[in-house]
Amino acid sequence: MTASDERLEPTDLEPTDLEPTDPEPTDPEPTDPEQTDPGVVPSRTFAGGTMIEGWTGWSPGKVIMVGLLAASFGLWVYAYSGFADRRAPDTLDDPSFAVAAEPICAEAKARYDELPGSLQAVDHHARADQIRTANAVLDDMLTALEREAVVMAGTERDRGIITLWLGRWRILLSDRAGYADRLDIDPAALFFISEAAGFRAEKSIDYVANTNRMPSCSLPGDVG
Repeated sequence: MTASDERLEPTDLEPTDLEPTDPEPTDPEPTDPEQTDPGVVPSRTFAGGTMIEGWTGWSPGKVIMVGLLAASFGLWVYAYSGFADRRAPDTLDDPSFAVAAEPICAEAKARYDELPGSLQAVDHHARADQIRTANAVLDDMLTALEREAVVMAGTERDRGIITLWLGRWRILLSDRAGYADRLDIDPAALFFISEAAGFRAEKSIDYVANTNRMPSCSLPGDVG
């Protein structure tokens, strides 16, 4: 046998040494939708099972919201329970002053309504005189009401309401007198209410009068 006829014999090797190893396939671990899906709200569980889906505990915001809802519901229950005082804030505890005041104001109003109005005034001087005449009627009315207030029955709260009411009436009567004086000089003069009378004093005067059934004691509408 010549050297050319010699053949190389394969080396004895284990099959595992020749072929690449193939790892055993493994099943993917199941994913938790609560961890992967942003639209799923996690739930908390007790030992016995699910508590509430999406429950995140009693945060301060939730406590405040529940408290506000409970308070609102309680107010409505109280309002319709019959225990709430449904009287208007300026209602007199004792109506005796209102009973005496309404005839006084009604008589003054009857005198007032007989006076000529602004359409009968030939000029601003005549109109200023009309306002002064009307003011004299209102002054008589207020003087009679003030006398009645001195001897009125009623609570301290009643006296406070009437004192404030008559005080505002006096301030507005003074404003009317000032307006008549300005109008006598300037035909374009404007009427305004002093700040001392308080915010929306004219509405307050009418409110007290109407609330206590003294409609004739409301402000006249000839100036404003």
